[in-house]
Amino acid sequence: MANDNDPRVSCYLIILPNDATSDETPVTVKFQTMPERITDTKSAAFDDARIIGRSSPLKTYQFSSARKINLTLEFFASLESKDLDATTNGANNVKKTVNTLRALVNPNYTSSVIQRPRKCLVRVGDNIALIGFCMHVTVTYRGDYPWELNPYLAHYASVNLSFEDTGEKVYSFDDILAGKDFMDASTDASKAFDNSIAAANDANAAIGRF
Repeated sequence: MANDNDPRVSCYLIILPNDATSDETPVTVKFQTMPERITDTKSAAFDDARIIGRSSPLKTYQFSSARKINLTLEFFASLESKDLDATTNGANNVKKTVNTLRALVNPNYTSSVIQRPRKCLVRVGDNIALIGFCMHVTVTYRGDYPWELNPYLAHYASVNLSFEDTGEKVYSFDDILAGKDFMDASTDASKAFDNSIAAANDANAAIGRF
């Protein structure tokens, strides 16, 4: 039975296939721990309408910015998950997951076209669900955590990620109050998550599982 306190149950990223290669399997990266801090940012832009003799300008609404999510994920070879049993599987899992996240800001090349980086579904419990692009990736390794000696692999890495929504769907004041943005994204995330887990089980090749 799933552990309700395990962040991997409802906190994850799903990397969607490119539109032109929709037959590819989505890639799921589960949170190994809850991020220490998550920021959810959006802003509105206004122009000033200056009127002679008025003590302050009138504000004219122009547009709202993309919603931005920033978080730092931590991955480590876990003794509890028996990642270190006689092999370097745990450290290899850290490396594979980090490489998967580093790839989010890179395009895909085909014989005929350059495809944009892949969209992601970001789910953080019942608070955040967002469909967007990864805009920034920073990986940090630390020397005060264990490293394998042969091969020389880190047991720990932290990855700072920033995402911006795609803008494909727009939401009003009332929509946000009603949680419609969360419901839309989490529905899509749940479908993609179920599909990716089923495909990963069939292929026995899930990424980011510890």
